[in-house]
Amino acid sequence: MTVRQINESASNNCNWCSYIWTFTSRREETRDPGDVLSIYLCDFYPGYSTPTGKNAYYLTMNWESQKRATDIGWALRLHAFTNSTDLAAPFVTARKLQTEVYSDASRHQIQRWLAECADHNQCPGQAETILPTRVIEVAPVGSPDRPRLVVTAGKKGRYAALSYCWGSNSYGELNQSNLNEYIQTLCLNLLPQTLRDAIAVTKSISVPYLWVDALCILQDSDNDKSHEMSMMEGVYRDSLVAIVAANSEGATHGFLQPRKTPLESFTLPFRVSESQFGTMSVRELEAMEYDESSEPINERAWTLQESLLAHRYLIYSSHTLQWRCNAGVRNFGNSLHLVSYAEEDKYSHSFSTLNKPASDSEGELKRWIRLVNLYSKRSASLPHDKLNAISAVAREFSPSLGHQYFAGLWEFSILWQLTWVTSCSWDSETVNTRPEVYRAPSWSWASIDGELFYGTSLLETDKDECLYRCDFIRCQVEPKSVDFPFGEVLAGSLTLRGVLRQAWFNPSNNNILWLGEDDEILRTAEALCLAKSRQGSSKEAQDNEWADEDTGVKAYHDEAGDWPPILVFCLPISVHDETVSMGLLLATSEKEAFRRVGSFENAHRKDFDHLPQRDITIR
Repeated sequence: MTVRQINESASNNCNWCSYIWTFTSRREETRDPGDVLSIYLCDFYPGYSTPTGKNAYYLTMNWESQKRATDIGWALRLHAFTNSTDLAAPFVTARKLQTEVYSDASRHQIQRWLAECADHNQCPGQAETILPTRVIEVAPVGSPDRPRLVVTAGKKGRYAALSYCWGSNSYGELNQSNLNEYIQTLCLNLLPQTLRDAIAVTKSISVPYLWVDALCILQDSDNDKSHEMSMMEGVYRDSLVAIVAANSEGATHGFLQPRKTPLESFTLPFRVSESQFGTMSVRELEAMEYDESSEPINERAWTLQESLLAHRYLIYSSHTLQWRCNAGVRNFGNSLHLVSYAEEDKYSHSFSTLNKPASDSEGELKRWIRLVNLYSKRSASLPHDKLNAISAVAREFSPSLGHQYFAGLWEFSILWQLTWVTSCSWDSETVNTRPEVYRAPSWSWASIDGELFYGTSLLETDKDECLYRCDFIRCQVEPKSVDFPFGEVLAGSLTLRGVLRQAWFNPSNNNILWLGEDDEILRTAEALCLAKSRQGSSKEAQDNEWADEDTGVKAYHDEAGDWPPILVFCLPISVHDETVSMGLLLATSEKEAFRRVGSFENAHRKDFDHLPQRDITIR
């Protein structure tokens, strides 16, 4: 049809043409009345979407115009939904988005989800289990409106666990001074709103107990925190359901009201048979996709492992109420759930794929690396919690990756794991820093704050073929608590056998310049000369024949900032063909050891082949 015909039809109240007009009217190039549009609508079945049915479509428009040399096109993905009594309902199975997430209807829906999950072959049973050390009894017998803290002493029962953002206000948290008071009763009016909401939800679905870290761990006892953190895997794994306050930015805000307003929709005819039509509404799918990473809770370090350990999740998201178990994800009221399109990639950050164990150790290592990529974007209120906040997940990986765990890295293929790169190496807006107080050895990703990554090309590579003249000798770490080997560390050292080449590294332009190797005096003289030329006149730099040598190597400082040129030692780690694809930049440290300061890539293998191997200790 021409643009003129579509506009005339829309003015005569044709739903379909009115809908098409909303798009043609947006674009300057489609306003010529004589333009011809060819419009196609086809089913689209993306992975991980629920419910199943004809709920997502591709709408494709092609424009032909005599005024343009080439035709143009546009494609849009649509979300379709209708009501349960419509003729189209057996085909378009998605329903209108429900935003009233705390009501009798939602309570009954949660109970149905629990009952359905009990029949899932892929989901574990819902029998009573040994309770955590302390839990909240949400409706004690005789005083159902006065919840209290219970010291369980090995008692069995069913309980929910809360995952939420603490926020800046820690009022009401458990400590040694109020322990006895909380055992008698919890004053709801004095608790943050999120904790009150969690107690209300747990009570409404007839689950007797609730675990909340702030109320069930003594926050002023290092021993109690260490013990309870070492049990964290079991706390979430054994819970009947994890209640996730995804839409709340802090404990004081609560989570029972979603934040987003549903989009407007158009009602269109839907052909059921040759003579029957139902109706369906459509919305733009790009705006309706649920991007888990945009939720406030997914900015917090601790909540990553909480989102992976439990078997069942009740998620109060920013747009609706969701249920997630091993059988999939469902939205309250059967509205469409579709993860962000980019997350359907095989290197997805979506919890639906990260939560699925691989079949072998190599696959598990790749899953761990993807988790590290995602985890690095998050922050913890306490800097020393970097390793603590992912310790329960690390413990879960140990059967497949071995019990030798070194401050975030596994002995299994440890050389491969050393090649992390900070995001500030390619994104000037990203700020990577090291904490002022020691947290982890420099070779560990846990020593860095801010996003870092392992490239997908590395994940796709056969890592056994890319190791280059570098062998693992030994690694030692000193955990803060011997009973908590996957948590915080006090020190660590790594010894490799490889080759080193000294160079001058200029962080401002990512350049690496090899220094002379014939004698020590010459190397020192070159370094001093280069430092002077970089900081002095441009003529001195031009007169220095090796100062502007283009080696083709690119190097990156691990930390963002205006760093001056420094002397470094380059340690090749991996090689592809004749190129060192990844290596470490080391600076001298105390006690004849080195510390990592950055990484480099694209060096020539021949630049290192003549060098002797040596033992290299990095702290």
